[in-house]
Amino acid sequence: MKKSKSKFSKIFGSVDFWKIVIPALSAIFVWWLNSSSRIEWERYQKKEENYRELIKAIEGFYEISEYKIERRQKFIEQISLSWLYASDEVIINAYQFLETQKVGKEQQYSQQRRKEAMGKLILSIRQDLLSMKSTDNTKLKKSDFQFLFVTQSTN
Repeated sequence: MKKSKSKFSKIFGSVDFWKIVIPALSAIFVWWLNSSSRIEWERYQKKEENYRELIKAIEGFYEISEYKIERRQKFIEQISLSWLYASDEVIINAYQFLETQKVGKEQQYSQQRRKEAMGKLILSIRQDLLSMKSTDNTKLKKSDFQFLFVTQSTN
């Protein structure tokens, strides 16, 4: 038993051993750190790309064109997808914006209120991107998810 202790003492007490182990452990740590940073950066880029599509699609609520219905549908699809990456605030603000756009409720909400709802949504998207945080937890519940669809309207 004493011989085995002395072997370990010799190995762990050896300067040559630590010359190998310390750089190896340092390299593993740096690799892990780089991998984590790369994954976070890729997640951020994907979130930005998704938000960009969401913002492009919001034009369907304000443009007069034959593509209005398609853009609105794209916006609703992006809202559904946002449950995968967006902050709770963005999702809630998106639903609040859509509430102001519902057919039959145009008269209930002034044009100013509709613009404010859109501005609040865009601001929450900006704040989410600037925070550079990934969404790890949520206070939303399954009952908060809304199944939405586009209907023909005159606005």
